[in-house]
Amino acid sequence: MGNSEDFALSTRQNEDLKERKTLFKWIKGNLTFFIFLLISATLWLMVKLSKEYSTQTVFALRYVNIPVEKCISTPEQTVNLSFTTNGFRTLRHNLIRPQNRIVDIRLDKVPYLSVSGTTFSISSQYVAAEIADLLNINPGDIVMNDAVIYFGMENQQSKVVQVKVPIDIKTQRQYKVYGQPVVTPSAITVFGPEKIIDTITKIYTSPISKTAANSPINEAVALELADGQIRSNITEVAVNIDIEKYTEADFKVTVTPPDSIPMRFFPETIEVKCLVAIKDYPNIKPESFKVEVDRSTKGDSIQPLLNVVLTKIPPHVKVVNIAPKNVEYLIVK
Repeated sequence: MGNSEDFALSTRQNEDLKERKTLFKWIKGNLTFFIFLLISATLWLMVKLSKEYSTQTVFALRYVNIPVEKCISTPEQTVNLSFTTNGFRTLRHNLIRPQNRIVDIRLDKVPYLSVSGTTFSISSQYVAAEIADLLNINPGDIVMNDAVIYFGMENQQSKVVQVKVPIDIKTQRQYKVYGQPVVTPSAITVFGPEKIIDTITKIYTSPISKTAANSPINEAVALELADGQIRSNITEVAVNIDIEKYTEADFKVTVTPPDSIPMRFFPETIEVKCLVAIKDYPNIKPESFKVEVDRSTKGDSIQPLLNVVLTKIPPHVKVVNIAPKNVEYLIVK
């Protein structure tokens, strides 16, 4: 049984080998024919594409770089035109899908005229120039159906809003963010549809995220303008975030009695433990703080101790703890 299977396999292999040899001989014998056929087809195609053809087509207009205070009110707009050029460029045009035949009209480059309050016009020669650049042909080879193209443009709603900067700053040990970020400009004018502008109370920038920060941060940060639904003449702001080295400090602050009631406290001073920027340390004194009793508990015979609260803290000082948190008192008559 095994010998029969080996013989059959060997027979099939021999037949396959004969077929491949036959195919190779046929290709070898006709190779010259195929080469000349390919050359002839190429030459024919080159001759055909070298001739000039006239083509009629439609392009959609897309207005870009619009003044920020305005919006295009014209619905989808198209232009009809014809052009004459060689087959290579005609083929290039035909390879562009109809839905992708879009030409951008840059209103910061193309001069436009006001026809009425909301109607404007541009010369079709500028559209022809843009299409010619897209198709790599001479603008003079393009014939526009209309000499002037009209479009609508309306004023948008505007509002002045504050700029906010989301920050996630992790500093090195002993360093901290000093104060609030300084944003320049701190407020901007935004433009957009009324239904969107009415809901906006502030504009955010891109987040600023840092790790192991130990020096001031100065960056130009882009504004997030609601995915283009709102616009502004300003697209980025300067942000300064001060990072300072801090040290721990203790101050003994005298408890201040109420103005209307003469009181004595035991103890008379409260220890305030805080973090102070090194550059501010020489200017921070016990008098820079104010400790008072919580008046809501004053005079309660059931509660012999009064809670104390810090009612004045110097700017940029971070209080860690106060002790004790309550005091005994004596009303002086």
